[in-house]
Amino acid sequence: MIYCSPGEEKHKMAEQHLATHETSPGLFLILVSKAPALVWEAQMTGTGKLGQLKPKDPWPYVNHYSFHILDPDWGHLTIKMSGHPPFGAQVILNGHEYVACQAQKAGVGFTKQDNCFTTITNAAGLAQVADTLSQQETAGRLRQFCERWIYTTCLCFALDLEEQKRSVFSYHYSVFQMEYSRNLLFQSGQQMDQIFQALIDRSRSPLDLDRVKTRLFAVSGGLTREIKFACHQIDDAGEVAERAIPARLGLRRLYQTVDALEDAVVDA
Repeated sequence: MIYCSPGEEKHKMAEQHLATHETSPGLFLILVSKAPALVWEAQMTGTGKLGQLKPKDPWPYVNHYSFHILDPDWGHLTIKMSGHPPFGAQVILNGHEYVACQAQKAGVGFTKQDNCFTTITNAAGLAQVADTLSQQETAGRLRQFCERWIYTTCLCFALDLEEQKRSVFSYHYSVFQMEYSRNLLFQSGQQMDQIFQALIDRSRSPLDLDRVKTRLFAVSGGLTREIKFACHQIDDAGEVAERAIPARLGLRRLYQTVDALEDAVVDA
């Protein structure tokens, strides 16, 4: 168990632990940090008896315990649980980890860096493994997966199994955030750039084009000079602030720049 300071990247700490220690399936690390949580406060009646329970407002910062677990089917997952009743929890898992675990069981060769499969020996086989996440049975399997760990590995630190049974304590699950992604491999950088530019255009399309034209423009001093994009924005003091960004940027930096300019236009 490690107590973390604000700003520490806890998931990276767990990944580093996995990379430097031989770990078998099960709980391998608990990281503790503070975060807002629902906390109930007991109200006393005028006669000194216990009255209603009322939630504290605003939510106070309390210890949260991040249980890092290695699952044979889902790989590295995290269950983050509040240390105060009703012990609210988040189950954080990664579909790429699931695909990697299932691909290994199916004998599909691959190399993986973070969430990206960099090489694949059998693309069709890997796609079949990934498609299992879209099956109707996935919801039931996810519930079974959550209950495999949350009661006996996490909640047991607050309520032992007998107390859980006596109080009929149980969790109900809902999807807080779900992301769907496709891993695209390009042999041609030009083709990748065309798709990248199309994605930028698609993200820009919901904006009112006339509004963009009034605030976003290009200044060029000739073909040999550097083109700059500038965005004018009125700040809180009433002054005009100008941001100029070189046009020759890497793809990631360019995408961040476009996002920042679009946000400025929307805010204005």
